[in-house]
Amino acid sequence: MSEDKTSPGAATIELPEGVPVVAFKDVSIKFDVKPVLRNISFSVERGQTLRDGLERLPHVVSVRGRGLMLACELDVAAPAVVARALHEQRLVINATGPTTLRLLPALNVDGAEVEEALRRLGAALED
Repeated sequence: MSEDKTSPGAATIELPEGVPVVAFKDVSIKFDVKPVLRNISFSVERGQTLRDGLERLPHVVSVRGRGLMLACELDVAAPAVVARALHEQRLVINATGPTTLRLLPALNVDGAEVEEALRRLGAALED
């Protein structure tokens, strides 16, 4: 790593392909953490809303995960629920096991979108 003379507190490294990358020694100089903390708080709130909603849906046995990255165990076959959610409700979710659904919405999802997803998933679970 060599000192970058153009930016105080920065260093330049060479990748094997010769592509330069600038890495800042003191990130706090160039990076405001307030928006990141706001987004984390927002994700935690939306995740709790999603978790609470999932726990109320039919066939949901348990919910696990953190923030917006959640999984729920079902008492029915998850792949069939995924297929119904996609084809009938236009909701993209993932079956990660025979009875496990994984939900991973965008970090900027809003409350109305969470409620709509829960409504659609509930409809897919009722069939």
